[in-house]
Amino acid sequence: MKPTNIILDLLRTYPSRGTTVQKIMKTGAMFEFSENLMRVSLSRLVARGTIENFQRGLYRLTDSTDHLNDFIEEWRQGDRRRCQWHKDWILVQSEQGSWALNATGFRPLEGNLWARPDNLARSPDALQQLLTDLGASPDSIVATNARLTRDKADKMLNQYDLTKLSTSYLETIQKLNDSLLRLDVMPVDAAQRECFHLGGNAIQVLALDPLLPDEVLPGNNRLKLWQLMLDYDRVGREIWRGRTGDQLATLPRAQVKTG
Repeated sequence: MKPTNIILDLLRTYPSRGTTVQKIMKTGAMFEFSENLMRVSLSRLVARGTIENFQRGLYRLTDSTDHLNDFIEEWRQGDRRRCQWHKDWILVQSEQGSWALNATGFRPLEGNLWARPDNLARSPDALQQLLTDLGASPDSIVATNARLTRDKADKMLNQYDLTKLSTSYLETIQKLNDSLLRLDVMPVDAAQRECFHLGGNAIQVLALDPLLPDEVLPGNNRLKLWQLMLDYDRVGREIWRGRTGDQLATLPRAQVKTG
């Protein structure tokens, strides 16, 4: 865990209004980071254009960082992000943005061409805008309702590690359930740290899930994890609110890796 991660994760709980440097320092102290180290990290994030010091003593995410935050927070929508699959595919041709494509469930087909099952609820225009926001080429070409030969379709589906996905659902469900049983008896700081780490890991699993059709991977365990995480998020926000006195927009969480 790095000081920059702590800052970004805290600011994600206050998307547009930001928060004070005092709260940032207090949160850093909870993770045993010195005030000097936190201030240096703040300066570096401002210099990179990741956050902004929009008023004296107040910081918030910049617009570009908000795009990633908005995408991650879509985990709350659960299976509303999916639609019925008719065995067709979405194709995207893009010169850049492999992280954006992987994060939205695409896998390389050949050259600069990527594909995924065409079961996303987003319209082609909305999908193209999302990919651009996340770092893909602004001139990417998005084609829906595409058909692949059996060999190509099998090649694409074989790129998804279904065993790993299934295991991640089950392991995360177990960790959250175990955590819920002990949070009430833990010291507040320890409970906040645990919510931060376990909640963040669960959100990463849900946010970066490829949302495969049930015909490829049954979604019952993903659905269970989503419903459990909604409860865990509510409990976690209550625990964090007890420290800050604020109504948080979301549970502070470990930073989603983009590289």
